[in-house]
Amino acid sequence: MRSERNFFNKNQTDINSSVENDRFSRFSTIIYSIRAICILLIIIFHIGYWFLTIRLYSNIYLLMIYDFALIGLDLFFFLSGMLLVFNLLNFNYENLSWVNWYKKRVIRIFPAYWLMLSLIIFLQFIIFGNIYELCAILINFSGFQALYIDNPNFIIIHFIYWYITIILSCYIIFPLLFIALRKNFKGSILIGVILFALFFYFNDNFAIIIKILSKITTIQSGTIEFFFYKYFVFFFGMVFGYWIGENNMENLEKMYELKIGITLSILLTITFLMIIIGYLRWVFPFITFIFIPFLLFLFNKFFKANKFLTFFGKKSYEIYLVHSFIHIILFHVFFDLISLPVDLVFELLILSIWLIIVFLFAYLIQNLGDQIIRKEEIHKYIYVFALSLFIFTSICIFLVFILSFIFALCIYVSIILILILFNIFYKKRLKRFENLNQN
Repeated sequence: MRSERNFFNKNQTDINSSVENDRFSRFSTIIYSIRAICILLIIIFHIGYWFLTIRLYSNIYLLMIYDFALIGLDLFFFLSGMLLVFNLLNFNYENLSWVNWYKKRVIRIFPAYWLMLSLIIFLQFIIFGNIYELCAILINFSGFQALYIDNPNFIIIHFIYWYITIILSCYIIFPLLFIALRKNFKGSILIGVILFALFFYFNDNFAIIIKILSKITTIQSGTIEFFFYKYFVFFFGMVFGYWIGENNMENLEKMYELKIGITLSILLTITFLMIIIGYLRWVFPFITFIFIPFLLFLFNKFFKANKFLTFFGKKSYEIYLVHSFIHIILFHVFFDLISLPVDLVFELLILSIWLIIVFLFAYLIQNLGDQIIRKEEIHKYIYVFALSLFIFTSICIFLVFILSFIFALCIYVSIILILILFNIFYKKRLKRFENLNQN
């Protein structure tokens, strides 16, 4: 009788585990589709921003789509916060090592970013003759170049990579936010909502904090305000990820219910109507908070659509990295060198060529990045390089004068040597500790 009960309990456990795996697999597929929508919105926005003739020939509804597509990157920040929490809740976070967690983020972000940034620096020198100081190059490789610090050493080599700076700073504060949600979920939400209301609706009150921060640091107040908004989007993404991820993803199943889908559709329709009548500023943040849950419902309902979108969703990060600079090169070639007339026909032609090259190049960068990631023996060098760049950038924050090549090189080499010595010392201490335990 006891053996029958044990057999039944084991089968029940296996069934529950299988159900959870199926839920997670389906959810992961849907997430790739949502990523594809996010990068599509970013591309649509940049089409309207860069291809001015197309924008001018568009009707008012297309212009509204261009403006709505501005939420593309906010969706990425919301999605990032949501996925980080959701994954922790479903992969035994109790035994989590935050050091290992940061290592995974480094491997995810930097190889593809470094590859593309190296290519951009090389092509800017070859095509446009741009030469950057070593200090600026190292700061850009750190990913924190978009702090817009009132400092001559902080130069953004490629303007859209401000995204890297914000997402890295989100990773830095993530453990604190996650622990706060674990300790007091409702209290954390309440504090977040109050601060967001102060920030968004009462800018004068929140501006006092911004002014204080801008005086303490050399970071410009406009940058602090911009960053804070992205942090709020990231935080509320974490809140949503926590809600759908707890209790074996039971709340995730609620998101797939028809009544939830209808409610989200009505809320989205209302926000669109408010945008049409000119209330974009008041509803813009809420579009992000509604749109991701709506897409979860939509792609679960029409699951076959995921087969097409998943391909692009898996390359969304690489598409973001490559799409802007390819546009710059194409416009330089066709309009500066070949001197084509700027009209609708030629812009549509260049747009088609641009999209094809972007997807092909993103595929190439992803494959190169994956090859680097698969070689685990070089991971330690990536960690050291990333950490040394972070330390170097932190030092440069406090230096208001331009660093010469020699001075920057000396500082950076010193950081590398200190990290190597620390690693040697740490390994010796660890080996000694293991020997003591064996004895």
